[in-house]
Amino acid sequence: DVVLLLEKETDGYFTQKKKGRKKVRLLNLVFADKVIGYKLSFSSKQLIFCSICGGDLVEPLQTLKILEDKSIVVHQYGGGSIRWSTTLKFRYKNNDWYVDSFQRASFDTPGKRIDKIVSYNTIDGIIEVSYHRTINGRRVKRIEKEIRHKNILKLKDFHYRDFSRY
Repeated sequence: DVVLLLEKETDGYFTQKKKGRKKVRLLNLVFADKVIGYKLSFSSKQLIFCSICGGDLVEPLQTLKILEDKSIVVHQYGGGSIRWSTTLKFRYKNNDWYVDSFQRASFDTPGKRIDKIVSYNTIDGIIEVSYHRTINGRRVKRIEKEIRHKNILKLKDFHYRDFSRY
């Protein structure tokens, strides 16, 4: 089995204000097939951010790997004075790709460090929004809200924007 990441330049909007060249990444998940060699199992243009989409840090892709349990992890990180990261874990089961867990974090780099973390996992089906702050050298977590979500989320239905509203 193969994870293939392709990138090409396209015309489009580099940011909301600036028109220019944009790099689009295509993630292909391919299975070995005894008859035809390889068979495309899944393809997406929106799961991996482009190589110049990490803000001041430019390249956001930190990790793309297949784990021993055959799940795939994508970790991306970027930003400027406000940093962000996303970690998406998914696997193939029941003839389709499903999200196991997703976490989006953002934090302030200068001054007081406050982290906002949005977590989702399919075990309990809860989206948790929490804030983490350091007070007198101790990390303090405050849960803002917990939202019940459907437990099963197909990878083809996953969109980062669905979790950015929290």
